[in-house]
Amino acid sequence: LENDDVEVLAAVDALRPSVDKGCAALLCGVIAVDDIELSGDVFARDGSVFFEHCLKNLVNVNHALVQIGGGVLKLCIGGFIFINGDDAVVDFVFLYAELHGVECVDDGVIHKSLLFHNADLCVDGVNCAVVVGSLFVAVLAGKVAYRLGTPALLLFLGVGIFFGYEILSFNSPELTQFMGMIALSIIHFSGGMDTKFNEIRPVLAPGITLATLGVAMTACLLGGFIYLFSHWVGLAMSFPVALLLAATMSSTDSASVFSILRSKKQGLKQNLRPLLELESGSNDPMAYMLTIVLVAAVSTTGESTTVGESVVRFFVQMMVGCALGYGIGRLAVLAINRINIKNNPSLYSVLLLAFVFFSFSFTNLVWGNGYLAVYITGLVVGNYKIAHRSNLSTFFDGFTWLAQIVLFLLIGLLVNLNELLRPEVLLLGGAVGAFMILVARPVSVIACLAPFRRFTTKARLYISWVGLRGAVPIIFAT
Repeated sequence: LENDDVEVLAAVDALRPSVDKGCAALLCGVIAVDDIELSGDVFARDGSVFFEHCLKNLVNVNHALVQIGGGVLKLCIGGFIFINGDDAVVDFVFLYAELHGVECVDDGVIHKSLLFHNADLCVDGVNCAVVVGSLFVAVLAGKVAYRLGTPALLLFLGVGIFFGYEILSFNSPELTQFMGMIALSIIHFSGGMDTKFNEIRPVLAPGITLATLGVAMTACLLGGFIYLFSHWVGLAMSFPVALLLAATMSSTDSASVFSILRSKKQGLKQNLRPLLELESGSNDPMAYMLTIVLVAAVSTTGESTTVGESVVRFFVQMMVGCALGYGIGRLAVLAINRINIKNNPSLYSVLLLAFVFFSFSFTNLVWGNGYLAVYITGLVVGNYKIAHRSNLSTFFDGFTWLAQIVLFLLIGLLVNLNELLRPEVLLLGGAVGAFMILVARPVSVIACLAPFRRFTTKARLYISWVGLRGAVPIIFAT
């Protein structure tokens, strides 16, 4: 509190019981600081641009303070707004509130009652209709994608961006991360369930090499490029931050790989399909370890992780993930074959779904990698004899499509086109994507597959090209 404004203090005290994080800073009267960012809370002394931005994104802003002319607009706690000063500011805010259905109170306090509150989705008729409508549009987009030969996930993403820009206002990384973990668990399990072990046995060595060394090489090459290029476009980053950004993008995306390889039925030779699926299903632990280590390196909290600790953590995650994935998979097979619920066969699908979530959550709880665990659980379930296999396969095929649609719709909704279309962001993002596709991925694949002579040059180039990225970087970033 910069001063002792009695009214503001009273308002803060009244709101304190309903506040989750508390108020990091509250300034009134003359603003004494410039552009401070604390835990996503923005405090600025800006002009009309920032003021207009706050109003346009009122449903997304938790805490902010802005000064315009002689007046002060304070979006303080949980979306409550305090107005002080210029009558023009007051009139403009009240007009905005009336147009967007926000409840106005005579004492200058506006309370949000929109579809979103603190970036969380409230359940009401309008919201449900919009969400259901987006699912219908996504299904139609999938049909169009099949006819055009375009990846359906790309159109799902486009539908999400459209709804986020024109219809819904959504800015919840937490919800995206939670839904993303659920969706990726289903996708990893379904991918493992549809993979035959006798197909991946011949490619275990190259697959594991790509999933570990390949990820590390891609991150290093891409991090160096980001560090150099970011200075040139005016978005300078330190080398650890550039490496962190690269690490989040270093692993291939299982949702994209499984979807495209299985929907197009390419008839690939030299075991390329199982190799690429094995890589995408098992390379997340390496990318996760790199991300955690680099987050600690750039963190200002004083916590740090040594290289030795990082290596130990990686091997622990891999071993625990493999062991629990196999054990829970065998337990799922035993339970499905022994339990007698034939009077309601649909419950077998619910039982197996419960094992999927248990495999992911319990493995994470005991310091293993949940994504690797659910992939191996799927491998075990898919390669052992189980009752009602046809019904289970049909259920998980449909549920996997739903998970992919929801996941990429949410990612699209999270996109902020105003930030994305900034020239420097477009230039850096496009350059990073081009460098990854044309340089980082091919170099790492060729280096990792050098000891394995059985792959032809065409096969190596194809593996280099199928380094698909998708949901995993977004989940890591959130």
